[in-house]
Amino acid sequence: MSSEPAIISLFDKLTYYINTRVGRDKVCRIIQYFIMGCIPTLNAKGAHYSSLVQRLTKLRVSMSQTRKVLRFGNEIPLITGIYNRLQAH
Repeated sequence: MSSEPAIISLFDKLTYYINTRVGRDKVCRIIQYFIMGCIPTLNAKGAHYSSLVQRLTKLRVSMSQTRKVLRFGNEIPLITGIYNRLQAH
C-alpha cells in the first residue's frame, strides 16, 4: 500500500488551509510558538548550537512580523468602507 495518496491529501488540505487569512495566521503562530519552545532546549544543550539558536530567533521574529502584517490586512476593508461612506455624503 502506497503512502503517496495520503501525502497528496495532506498537501491538498494544507493548501486549502493556507489560502485563508486565518489559516496563514495560524500556521505562522504554530511555527513561531514551536520555535519559542525549541530555543530554550537548544540553549540548554550547549554553546555549539548558538548559530542555530540565532537563526531560529531571526525566524521567530520574522513570523511575528508576518503575523502583524496579516492582522493589518483586517483593517483595510474597514478603512475602505469608511472612505466610501464619506465619499457618498
